Parts: sequence; structure tokens; C-alpha cells
Amino acid sequence: MARITSEKVLMDRVVKMLPKGVPASAIESVECDPWDGENGGGSYWVYLNDGWTCDMGCHTIHEDTLADLKPVVQSIEPWPDDPALTLHNGYTSYK
Repeated sequence: MARITSEKVLMDRVVKMLPKGVPASAIESVECDPWDGENGGGSYWVYLNDGWTCDMGCHTIHEDTLADLKPVVQSIEPWPDDPALTLHNGYTSYK
């Protein structure tokens, strides 16, 4: 399977991976990184908005393959006591 290189295509794919009840707005942005994967290959980044976390316990998901990305995206859940909700006044901006 060819790697995804378009961030729009990656965002569409990630939104489809979200667990039931988690809105697309939980995702702040995604990134296709051509260099930061295992053995110098590509990787995928998913940045969560404030108030959301995954089983990694943070706002950032980084995996080398879509197969690796899927279970982590499926672990996204609300984080009501997220310290960033106070520090960022309830919004995230990574740009």
C-alpha cells in the first residue's frame, strides 16, 4: 500500500478511525512527515485539541504506519481535567 502524503487525505482517514462519540473537532491537525519514521522513512503525526488525550497520555500521536496509528487514534477520549484547558484558555494552536 502506498504511503499517504497528503495531509487532507490523512485527516480524512484519521477522522474515519475515531471511536464512536469522538467528534472530528478533537483533531487539531495532522502531518505527513517524509523523514521522521523508523529507519529514516516517513511517519504520521496527529495533534489533538485541548481537552482530548489518547492512551499515550498527551495531545500528540506519532506513528510510522497507518496500521500503528489506528489503535492509538481509536484510544482518543475526553480529558476533562487537561491542564492545557487552563493554560491555553480552552483552545490549542500548534501553528
